[in-house]
Amino acid sequence: MKKKLKAVLSILLMIISFAMLCQKRYSPPLGDYLLEFLGLKPWSNNYSGIHITLILFGGVLLLSIFLVKRYFINAFKINKMLTFILPMICIFVVYITSGIMVKSIKKKAPNLLSIGVTEKQNYIKYEFKDNKLKKISTKFKLTNYSNEKKEFYINIDNPFYRKEGTKPIEFYDKQGKPVKFSLEGNESRDFLLTSDEFKIVGGRQRSTGSNDEGISELILSNDQGNRFILRWDEFLK
Repeated sequence: MKKKLKAVLSILLMIISFAMLCQKRYSPPLGDYLLEFLGLKPWSNNYSGIHITLILFGGVLLLSIFLVKRYFINAFKINKMLTFILPMICIFVVYITSGIMVKSIKKKAPNLLSIGVTEKQNYIKYEFKDNKLKKISTKFKLTNYSNEKKEFYINIDNPFYRKEGTKPIEFYDKQGKPVKFSLEGNESRDFLLTSDEFKIVGGRQRSTGSNDEGISELILSNDQGNRFILRWDEFLK
């Protein structure tokens, strides 16, 4: 009985660790959301260093494969091929339902972690005249998966901006105060922000050939000191 328990636990560990590494297009591994929910960071160096999720759950996956070979095959006397076909079926089911799992985690996540970008279609448009910036407009869609109202400030950044010393885009009202945005519980909203409506600081100041670009990073912050980065590959479909 003890051997069979170890066998079942080893196969479950393999399924869970593999599921944590599953990544869909425009959505990061499920393990990223789990670590954030637990108050941990899935990446080091402000999302530009080591992918901690990959190292953590990748190591657990390798360990679980060793345990499956040691306990599962001997305990149930089945061939090796069937041993790995069964978990793959379970993993496929987990992969298909990962969107539901992510939304469930986001719904219970604290502070700004409950907010996600729900469409891959987003952009920043620059309008220049005589190589001088005249207008900026940006569009994206946010969803608050929690039941509570969230208030936050928005910055738009890009790794290439940081390398070349370009400041992130910030939004102020006409009186020069930072604009506070909000989402009601379970609300989804399209944000269309232009320099006609707001005072926009930062971003490109001169034309570089292409005046349209996708959003790489949305930085959300609030008055309580919470700060959360939504990167392009974290956008939920």
